[in-house]
Amino acid sequence: MNRLPLPPNSLPGLDPLINGDLWARWHSDGIVFPVENVRDACTYMRFKPDTTCRLFLSGVDSETADEPPQGFMIHLYPDLERANTAYAKEMSKRHKIGSGGFEPFLCDESCAVGVPYPNDPEIPDIRHLYSPDSFRRTLTELLSEYPDDEWRVQRSLTKLTLLNYKPGRRAVYRIKVKLRRRVGDEKVRVRMHVKVENPKTADTSFENLKQVQAAISEGASWRVPNARGQIGRRTLMAAEWVEGKPLREIAEDMAEAIPVFRKVGAALASFHRMKVDFEHLASPVEESDRLMSHARDLAQLLPDRKDEIIALGEELARQVARLALSPSAPIHNDFHLDQVLIADGKPVIVDLDRAGRGYAASDLGTFLGHLEEVGLDTRLASEFLAGYREEAGEPVPEDWIQVCHAIAIFRRASFPFRELREDWVDQMTARLDATRKTLGGLEG
Repeated sequence: MNRLPLPPNSLPGLDPLINGDLWARWHSDGIVFPVENVRDACTYMRFKPDTTCRLFLSGVDSETADEPPQGFMIHLYPDLERANTAYAKEMSKRHKIGSGGFEPFLCDESCAVGVPYPNDPEIPDIRHLYSPDSFRRTLTELLSEYPDDEWRVQRSLTKLTLLNYKPGRRAVYRIKVKLRRRVGDEKVRVRMHVKVENPKTADTSFENLKQVQAAISEGASWRVPNARGQIGRRTLMAAEWVEGKPLREIAEDMAEAIPVFRKVGAALASFHRMKVDFEHLASPVEESDRLMSHARDLAQLLPDRKDEIIALGEELARQVARLALSPSAPIHNDFHLDQVLIADGKPVIVDLDRAGRGYAASDLGTFLGHLEEVGLDTRLASEFLAGYREEAGEPVPEDWIQVCHAIAIFRRASFPFRELREDWVDQMTARLDATRKTLGGLEG
């Protein structure tokens, strides 16, 4: 594997970790598990130039509730003073020993702090899933249709699979619970989709799901997963596990995809027309500030194009003012291919964590941006928009959609670097060019 190019003035530990033998030396010291390749093992990266970098490296997943999967959060800092402060703060907390007996560590040489999964100071309740008594109580509360005096959870046969983990934000699991009647031999297996979240967002996520579920009319042509419950004293919510086909897979067959994408567009339009009491999202002014902050981060990744990137951010921030003319609506706020399953012929919209009251054009632009990013046939975008327009009460102006499409591409411009692609410079440059092209004649 070729050396990954890194931005100038990068954090001192990033190059030896990504391109060097730092992880191998940690392994030889017995403080981390082995990985074949650091870049392949890295499933999450969040980079703030000159400030901090947070990575998550995964190893073997035990897929049981008895032992957490192998995983390490690695925090990189610009200097040893900040690393020491972070480590001291980490060691003041209660920890659960990670899989393999690993514990938090400080590496002076690289200004790095390592924390084994499932310890996450911003999502402290993750570790309760791997505590036998807490896990059993949690399942008992979520499975009210199987009362504890009649059914027994077979914990050793219950499968707990980590699907996605974003440090500081949430961990997502598929849980296959095995239960057995206390009297007799009857057994059942129940599948659930479970999230453990940052306490700041957990209540909102579950409330969003319940509101949407209640607002969908009977006989609707789309749905969301049925909410199972939320553990009041924990930041954990559960919903049914939907056995559906991902929209991304359907897109591979145009004959099947064309009518499905029209249905998805209609489902989103219906979502935007729901009567729900969502919290308001960022105003155009707040969105403009965020775009400029993002532009400054991108400029540090590609300093040779700094003036161009800042100018592009300023133009996007100016164009956001157009959205102030748009009436607000309930929106998904992260609507892309991976947020839709097709089950029994119906779109199932998932992951309402970021839903709120915002601008319909934002969802449309985000979806179009993702279609373009993965290189899907442009006919699918046309079918999606046609389905949306057929169902929507009022059309969303094309220029608003175009602005939000450009914003979506711009916001994901750093993803190739975060995914540690060798060609991230070219990929990022292409996305910046695509942002400018999408804005088209809106300037002025």
